[in-house]
Amino acid sequence: MRKLFAIGIAAALALSTGVVVFAESSEKTIGGNESQSINVIAKRTDTTENNVVYSVDMKWDDMTFTYHEKSTRVWNPTDHTYSEKIIGGWDKNTADILVTNHSNADVKVGFVYKTAGNTDLTATLDVTESTLKAGVENDYEHADNVTSKLTLSGKPNETVSESGCKIGTITITVSPENYEN
Repeated sequence: MRKLFAIGIAAALALSTGVVVFAESSEKTIGGNESQSINVIAKRTDTTENNVVYSVDMKWDDMTFTYHEKSTRVWNPTDHTYSEKIIGGWDKNTADILVTNHSNADVKVGFVYKTAGNTDLTATLDVTESTLKAGVENDYEHADNVTSKLTLSGKPNETVSESGCKIGTITITVSPENYEN
C-alpha cells in the first residue's frame, strides 16, 4: 500500500513540474546475449507568464487662468468727454498635462478638450493622441511619456467673472495600445 501511495505522489509531482521524460523512439530486435542502451531524454518547458499590469501617472499644471484688464480714462477738455483705453492680457495662457507609462505594456493616450459655455475663449491641445511604449525593466527614470499643452486665447466676455467659471473640460483616455473602441 505504501509503494502505491509513493508512486502516486511521485507521479503527481512529476506531472506538475512541466518536465516531460521519454525514451528515444526507435525499434531494434536483439538476440539472447545482446544488450541495448536506450537514451532517456528530459525536456522542460517554461510556462512562466508575465501578467500585464497597467500603471500610468498623470500630472498637470494649475488650470486656472486669470485675465487682467486695465483701463485708463483720458479727459478731453475740448468736448468734456473721456476716452477709454483698455489693455488686457492673461497671467499665463498655457498649461501642461504630462502622462507617463509605467506599465509593462504599450498604452494609447488620448486628450480631448470640450468647451463649456459661451465665453468667447478658445482652447487647443497641441497633442491629441500618442502611443507610449512599455516600461523597461530596471529603468524607471526613462519611462515613456507625453506632454500635451493647453493653449488659451481670446478675451473673455461678461460670463467670466472675478470669482471664475468653468470654461471647459479636458478628458484623458488611456487604453491598451491594441484596443479598438
